[in-house]
Parts: sequence; structure tokens; C-alpha cells
Amino acid sequence: MVSSLSVAPPISFKNPNACRKSLNPITSMAKEIHFNHDGSTTTKLLAGVSKVAEVIGVTLGPKGRNVVLQNKYGPPKIVNDGETVLKEIQLEDPLENVGVKLVRQAGAKTNDLAGDGSTTSIMLAHGLIAEGVKVIAAGISPIQVSRGIQRTAEALVLELKLMSREVEDHELSDVATISAGNDSEVGNMISEAVGRVGRHGFITIEKGNSTENSLDIVEGMQFDRGYLSKYFTDRRTMKAEFQDCKLLLVDKIITNPKEIYRILEIAVKGEYPIVIIAEGIEKEALAPIIRNKLKGILKAAAVKAPAFGDRKSHYLDDIAILTGGTVVRDDAGLTLDRVKEDMLGTATKVVITKDSTLIVTDGSTQAAVKKRVTQIQRLVENTEENFQKKILNERIARLSGGIAIIKVGAQTQVELKDKQLRMEDAVNATKAAIEEGVVVGGGCCLLRLSIGADIFKRALEYPARQIAKNAGVNGSVVIEKVLSKDDTRYGYNAARNQYEDLMAAGIIDPTKSELPTVGFHMDIIEGLKSIDLEQESFPIYGDFAALPVFAIFFPTVRFFLDRFVFERVGRWLIFDKGQQKLDVETDDRNKKIRKFKESAWKCLYYLSAEVLALAVSYNEPWFTNTNNFWLGPGDQRWPDQKMKLKLKGLYMYTGGFYTYSIFALIFWETRRSDFGVSMGHHLATAILIAMSYMCRFARAGSIILALHDASDVFLEVGKMSKYSGAETLASFSFIVFVISWVVLRLIYYPFWILWSTSYEVVMTLDKEKHIKEGPLYYYVFNTLLYCLLVLHIYWWVLMYRMLVKQIQDRGKLSDDVRSDSDSDKEHED
Repeated sequence: MVSSLSVAPPISFKNPNACRKSLNPITSMAKEIHFNHDGSTTTKLLAGVSKVAEVIGVTLGPKGRNVVLQNKYGPPKIVNDGETVLKEIQLEDPLENVGVKLVRQAGAKTNDLAGDGSTTSIMLAHGLIAEGVKVIAAGISPIQVSRGIQRTAEALVLELKLMSREVEDHELSDVATISAGNDSEVGNMISEAVGRVGRHGFITIEKGNSTENSLDIVEGMQFDRGYLSKYFTDRRTMKAEFQDCKLLLVDKIITNPKEIYRILEIAVKGEYPIVIIAEGIEKEALAPIIRNKLKGILKAAAVKAPAFGDRKSHYLDDIAILTGGTVVRDDAGLTLDRVKEDMLGTATKVVITKDSTLIVTDGSTQAAVKKRVTQIQRLVENTEENFQKKILNERIARLSGGIAIIKVGAQTQVELKDKQLRMEDAVNATKAAIEEGVVVGGGCCLLRLSIGADIFKRALEYPARQIAKNAGVNGSVVIEKVLSKDDTRYGYNAARNQYEDLMAAGIIDPTKSELPTVGFHMDIIEGLKSIDLEQESFPIYGDFAALPVFAIFFPTVRFFLDRFVFERVGRWLIFDKGQQKLDVETDDRNKKIRKFKESAWKCLYYLSAEVLALAVSYNEPWFTNTNNFWLGPGDQRWPDQKMKLKLKGLYMYTGGFYTYSIFALIFWETRRSDFGVSMGHHLATAILIAMSYMCRFARAGSIILALHDASDVFLEVGKMSKYSGAETLASFSFIVFVISWVVLRLIYYPFWILWSTSYEVVMTLDKEKHIKEGPLYYYVFNTLLYCLLVLHIYWWVLMYRMLVKQIQDRGKLSDDVRSDSDSDKEHED
């Protein structure tokens, strides 16, 4: 079963159960910032890429070896698929692990587009980074390197397309065989499957019940439209899969949720899944389907109908014929409120992914399907327009071709997993070859493209070198001999250890898997262009040009989160947990959802700002010693201190938020009784941020921001819990909020921060050098800080009253008098 195994360098794996003997534990980078002054960062990035290439590279070519992935629990996995191995790799060193992520990105993009070729892509990524680092180390600007490679890549992609040609039917077996690691059984079976369902038919892989592979052809159809919401899917597979389900076919846009309530109730009563295929479904109509699906009341999914206009209507009719259903359309006098159960289509299996939908039937409608195909064939005969003929023939292929199901058989789970991966790669490679043709394989096509581009030339040699190395042959000798011939079909056949016409020998690769290999690696080179977050400079007024960007960024992000995330989560949580029927809207629930969205947004911001503030300040000396607010690095003393780029970024982020918050309080959010105090807080905070930035109190400011954002996270969690009816969690969150408020804002803030800004700063100020601006900065900033302390005390009085009331009510959380008491004239969202 397995002829040889690779010996990998010591690495650890991402899955905590993936390695029995993990030499390198996983390390978090969350609080580490690295810069490249001495070139060590780039060196470690390259080291990470090289380690990955060494492990993945041994799987490449006809004599590539297998890699063993040892699980702590359960049997090991023996695989020959580079993409599978790459997903598991995680190195101990955080910078080396960045290199892993770079090549993982390149491999994933190739795999997503072409379904195969990820190992070749990873080898090329290694070559680009290795050769690019050499040039950059020689003093060439990374930006110039990136631009040069980008122009070269664009030209090479065009050249690669010119080298490609359409794949012949008899060559499909060769494509599949090579992709499956020279497994001719796999190649022949996939070639047979294509022959039986057609080039545009659908081939799927399933686990078999025997030790032998088998091929079944079933009635069904596949079209290129996926689910309308990820909430319909299994979180692990990101697919929606149903057995013995019903299909509702609608030739219009569903806008009113009341139109489909009755149909959903029929599905709930019948205890079967239902898939809605419609021209479109508005958000309001989609919401109850998602809500009841998440509640476990209903098994359902919604899909947009394929094509547009008349083509869309014809496709729906085809699906109706296939599934025995009826298309709901107004012009036929059939509306959604008149749909009966016997009008729904039936499928034995439906699989929905992000981009496609597969419908499998039991064949009971075969006579109707044949009649439909005959009708379409007559239309083809009577149509002169080539484009229209192409569309009609495509419909015939979808209806009559069926679906090929390859059931993979094996004697052990280890063998089964390996064969499934090989089979999937082979199917994807075959599809890619059908879509965009083939080129000479064996790494020789890329090798030919290496002529004329310096960095790319050396990088494009890497796949051919690795294939030769795995075959035990000197890569340099192979490259020299291949390039000595002008015949582009001439190359090295590692399986036979001989030089020959690779096209004639069946050594071919899908063009589609080679294109991203060349084209997608601009992201890798872009990664070499680093932004030095440790770079220091004095603050200037021009820095505030970034504020409008963030002020626009926040409402834009909030709009989409409100619409697509917070609204749905709020409705899901606030929905009555004991109600086992379809949800019905109420004004009270809508108000709660509106407030829930406001708190969710604030919680998300405070959490992100807290993480950012800690990331910026955690490793700085002034994080634990306030005297370092005003001293260092070196002989720098306040106010003649430069600011790091990351600290400037923190200030622009928070400044942009509070600038936006001032307008949001007026025009967006619910008007509450403490509107004046909240507006005063936002104005004071925005002014405080701007003044502390220009007065060069930013080091102290970063700690102040961290102190304030930490407690606000618990407040917003408490609010969301209260709105959703989780009183216990709300009470607990409020208590944590109060404790953190007292500790951070009423103890640490005045006795450490204000002490430092009032006293320690005076001890470090060069009074002779800064006779005017020193005192001015001092008094302006401290006045604002003490105003902030007054607001803290005011809010503490309100919280104290609320805490006393909570104790009197035996732990039940009452309305938040600080910010949730609505005024009489409440603004609507």
C-alpha cells in the first residue's frame, strides 16, 4: 500500500492531537512585535518557508514519497497530498510560522481555484521567497523587486495560456493518473466517469462499503449556485447536506416572510428537510428560515436559482421535471400561499456548498426527464444562433448526464483516507484540464517560462529540481539537458527515468493549476515589503489626516455588522426559547434587538481597542513603570520624545472611533436620559486624545485607554445578556464591571496615572529648554484628565445606586440608569 515514507524535519502540528511526539510546542504571537533592522526577521521567515518546502516537496512527482501524520488519539494518516500536510504544520518559532502562513496562503489559493497543483505552488513560493530575499539582501528595494516580479508574472501568465491546448478525451486518464500519484486505477475510473456523464457532468467522491473502488451513475443535476447564508451549513464542513428532502421552486423574489410561513409549517409537520430554490429571497423573508433552522425547529436551506431571465425560468422548469415538483410563478396563477405539499419536488440527497448545489433523485422521473430532453433537442435543431445552441446543449447535459458517484474502497481507515485524497485531487485536476486545457507536465512547462526573468527564472526551476531530487537524479543536470532542446514538449520523465516527448508519454498538467502557480505569488513577495511598526517620529498635525478614514471606517463596518451579524444574533438570542413554532415579531422584541445591536457594536469596539492597546504597550518599559512615560529610549526626555508608528496607529484608531461616536450619538443611537453626559464624555475623550497626542502624553494615554476599555467590555456583555433574558450572566457581568471600574478607574487611574502625570513628569521636564510649552502641555492635559476623573465619580454614584437596587432585588439586574433609560422621545433606528 505504501512503498516509502518521507523523513520530515522536526516540526509540530496545528491540531493539538496531531503529533504524539511534538518537539516544538505551539507559540502565540499575540504579544510579540518584531522588526527587521538586522535582517533576522527575513532570515527566520525564509527558514520557516524552507522547512515547509522540505516536508511538502517530498510528495511531488511520480517518485514522491508519502508523509505520515501521527495522531495522539486514533490511527496515523499516511498522505501524499501537499495541501493536506500543509494544513497541519505549525512551527514553534513565531516568525518561522509567519513563513508557513505565507506559503499556506499560496497553496490554498491554487487549491481553491484549480483544486490541484498546491504542492507545485508551494515549491514555487519557496523559490520566490528564497531568490527574492537574496536580491533584497544585496540592496535592491523590496518595492522595486515586487513591481518587477509582478510585471514578469503577468507576462508569464499570458505566455502560459499560449502554450496551453484543449485536452483530448483519451488524455483525461493521464491527467487523473498523474494527479493521483500515478495510480492508473484512479485515472481510468475518472476517465470512465467523465465518459458516462459527459465533460460537464458532475463527479462526487464518497466512502464505499467494500475494499474495492466502484462507480455508480445516478439521476440528478448540479448547478453553480450556493447557499444564501452560511447559517444553513454544518460549521465543520461548511456544507448543507440533506437526505430525503423536499424542494420548493419559486420563479420570483420572495419578499414577505408571511408568504412562506405556511410552507415552513408543512415541512415542520412532515418532519422532512426543505430546500428553497428561488430567484431571490429578501433579508426579511430569509430571517425566519435561518432563525427556525438555528433553533432546531426546521431543517432548511435557501439557494438562488441558476442563471437569469428566461434562462433562469427554463432551469427551474428542468429542476421541476427532474424532482417531480411544480414551479411557483405568478403568471401561471400559482402563488406561495396556495402551494400544497404534493407540489414540492423530491430529492434523495441535496448537497449545497458556497458555490454549487447538487440534487440527486431516485430515478422515478426518468420518463419525464427523457421527454424533456427530447423537447430541448428539437429546440436545438430549430435554432441557428450558436450561443443559444450552447445553452440548450448545456441544459441537455445537465438533465441527461446524471451524476457519477465514485465510492472509494479500502481495507483500513488509513488507506481509505489516502485514497480519498488522491481521488479528490484527480477529479479536480480533470475538471481543471477540461476547463482550461493542458500543458507539458513534469515541471517542464514552468521551466520553459524561466527563460528571460532573473528571479522568476531561478524560482521556476524549483518544481523540476524537486521532482528530479525525489527520483534520485541531479536537478541541475536535468534542467540543463531539458533546456538544451528547443522542443517545448521535450522533458524528463521521472517515472521512467528518461528524456522524451512528455505530451506523447501522457505527462501533462492542467493549465488551470499552472496559472495560479505563476500568478498568485505576488502576495508572497508583498509579504517581503515590511512596515516597521517600531519606526519612531515626532507627532505632527498631518497625522490627523488618518482620522477621517477611521471615522468613515467605523460606521461602514457597523452598518454591515448590524445588518448581517448583530441583527441575526440578536433575533436568535431574544427569540423565546420555549416557543416551538415559527417566530412572530413584537414591538418590545424589536426595541430589545435595537438595543442589543448597539451594545454588541460597543462591545466589539472596546474589545478590539483593548487588545490593540495591550499589543502596543505590553512589551514597553512604561507598561509596568510609569516613570518611563517621560524617560527614554536613550537620552530622550518628555516632551522631546518620538512616538512609534504602532502607538500613532492606536491613537488614530481610538480618535476615529470617538469622532464617529459623537455623530452616532446624535443621528444613530437611541436617545437616552444621560445623553448630555455621554456627549460630554465623547467630546472630552476626543479632545483628550487629540491634546495628549500633540502634547506628547501618548505613552500615558495608551495605558489610560487600556484601563477604560477593559471595564466597558463587561458592561456591554451585561447589557446584551439582559436584553436576551440571561439574567444570571447579566448580573455576573455587571458585578465584574463594577469591580473592574473601581479598581481601574477609581484606584489605579488616580493613584498611579494621575500621580505620574502630575508629579513624575515635572521631575523629568527640562524647564530651561521648555519654559513655555512645557507648563502649557502640563496644565492642559492634566485639566482634561481630572475632568475625566470627575465623570468617573459621577458614574460611580449611578452605579452604586444600581448595585444597591440589585442587592435589594436579590440579584435581579434592573435597567441601567447610566445609559439604558430611554427618554420620552426615543429615536428610532
